[in-house]
Amino acid sequence: MLDEPGSDTAASLYDSSTELFAASVGYVEARAALSKANRAGRLPNGRLARSRLNLEEIWTETTVIGFGELLIERAGDMAESHRLAAGDAIHLASALALDEPELVFAVWDRELARAARESGLPVAP
Repeated sequence: MLDEPGSDTAASLYDSSTELFAASVGYVEARAALSKANRAGRLPNGRLARSRLNLEEIWTETTVIGFGELLIERAGDMAESHRLAAGDAIHLASALALDEPELVFAVWDRELARAARESGLPVAP
């Protein structure tokens, strides 16, 4: 995958997790990030193909949270009340919809981490 700040922590969280969850938009965001890194020269073509395969493997292990009307409405509420961008609000609303007592919300974005904490989610890192 792409080596950047937080990669080791992300790998550790992945290795120690018993179950993975992600909003469906996460797949598109991951593919876009890989493509952007490739265009910027941080991820050469050979590594891009391997990274894409690695993403596909991880995605097959992930419980994907799809968009439904209630989730979208809740994401709208999250965007408004926490001043989040659309994608971030979708991720937060998806995590909250799970109602998993042992869920840890992995996030590196400060504003999204703040909103998750304010919503009662434990956040890593």
